[in-house]
Amino acid sequence: MRTKLDNADIKWSKIAREKTPYCQNCGKRATDGWVLNAHHIRPRGRSMTRYDLSNALVLCAYCHTLGDQSVHRSANQEKWVVKIIGQKEWNRLEKLSVKYKSRDKARKEFLESLTTNERTNTKKN
Repeated sequence: MRTKLDNADIKWSKIAREKTPYCQNCGKRATDGWVLNAHHIRPRGRSMTRYDLSNALVLCAYCHTLGDQSVHRSANQEKWVVKIIGQKEWNRLEKLSVKYKSRDKARKEFLESLTTNERTNTKKN
């Protein structure tokens, strides 16, 4: 079953792609016309890490889903991702992702953090 996306998911993806404007696997850049996707390292269904930007891996469409060697076609996603983020970060995200937080609470905290950051950036300017 696919998880429904809402405005918080769309914002998470946009922020991840703005923060890292290139494929973290092959280096293709959005500025060169490549479509980039934000991939959840730990599954989107795990609320604790769903909106955590450290759980994002920015990939071109080929490395994300289309290519024969893409993360979603990989027989071992952990091995595929660990070569990019390292075992220590994988373990940290895995440990965090199994903790419980309701999706509504995670979503609310993420959106509030964006509002707080926007206020902080406005004050700096």
